[in-house]
Amino acid sequence: MPTQRNPRAGQCVTPPGARTDVSENLDAATLCSSGSNEPLPGTAKPGRVVLALEHFGGWGRDILDGEALGEELTAQVKAYLAEHGAQLQFIRKPGKAGQERQERSTRSLYIAWCTGTTDSTPVLERLEINEPADLLSVDLSQPGNTPGAEREDGSLLLVCTHGKRDRCCAVFGRPVALELAQRYSNVWESSHTKGHRFAPSMILLPSNYSYGHLTTDQAAAVLDAAATNRIALTGNRGKGTLDPASQVAELAVLTELADNHTVDADLLNVYRPGDTTPAHLAGKGPKEKERTTRTVELDADTAELRADTVELRADSATPTRWTVHLEQQVVGPVISSCGDPSKNSTVWVPVSVTPLP
Repeated sequence: MPTQRNPRAGQCVTPPGARTDVSENLDAATLCSSGSNEPLPGTAKPGRVVLALEHFGGWGRDILDGEALGEELTAQVKAYLAEHGAQLQFIRKPGKAGQERQERSTRSLYIAWCTGTTDSTPVLERLEINEPADLLSVDLSQPGNTPGAEREDGSLLLVCTHGKRDRCCAVFGRPVALELAQRYSNVWESSHTKGHRFAPSMILLPSNYSYGHLTTDQAAAVLDAAATNRIALTGNRGKGTLDPASQVAELAVLTELADNHTVDADLLNVYRPGDTTPAHLAGKGPKEKERTTRTVELDADTAELRADTVELRADSATPTRWTVHLEQQVVGPVISSCGDPSKNSTVWVPVSVTPLP
């Protein structure tokens, strides 16, 4: 269904479930998502607090370049986000539903506390606000502090359709978002989720796992797993509360366990060598070396198998630990964004995953 914001919105330019068949008017060789062979783990968009704001107007190439919110409000929002260590996504409902919601007097704001509270369980809240400027009055000190914010059960899946940022996201993201929204109420189109080359690129909130290269059915499996407190592994790029190397280490252990188990990743912590607290976010810790290790600790040691998902059943108070040896490798060619020249990229890869006694 065409909309005022984009006459092609809601039209599938690729067949459902297919990523390599693109519109005849597009050259697949120039679409960065068509030829990427870069590993997905370690590429998640970082964030410990993520705000998802329903925004009805245009987004601009960058949602904080002044085009969407104006120069003055944009500057205030940037300062607010920096003060609270928060990330901002613009969201809208796919297709006709998104157009119809423009008649509403309020807009939805979701607050995802990705590292949770005292028990580390992620928290999702929803608040109805009148205009984007109301964002500045939201209390981000801890969940439950903002009047009118209600705790939400379940998850949100944000599918990047930010074609003005990169056309891969429109070509591959928009059809998937539209199809998913016909089956699930918790699916939104989203502004840039990092990683155009992995389109369709997605973020699952409040756990803040990023995903890439998913078909509609695979994305549906992500939502189905989240509904029962499981984390899907197919297309998983990592958890955005961790730095890239720790994302790789965590997924390496979860993949190892998924051969014989399912594990609840919310109870899995990752430690750098010598650290006594879990690792969080790229750039927050010491500079990485070319080869490093991560210790991954799980708060229980018994579980059961389910394909492509992880789930923990806390039957034991005795932690299980693994050491993951990582090294940096060069992969290529990688096209970081549509129209850019190809280049090599350096990534973290797991060399070994060793259970500790």
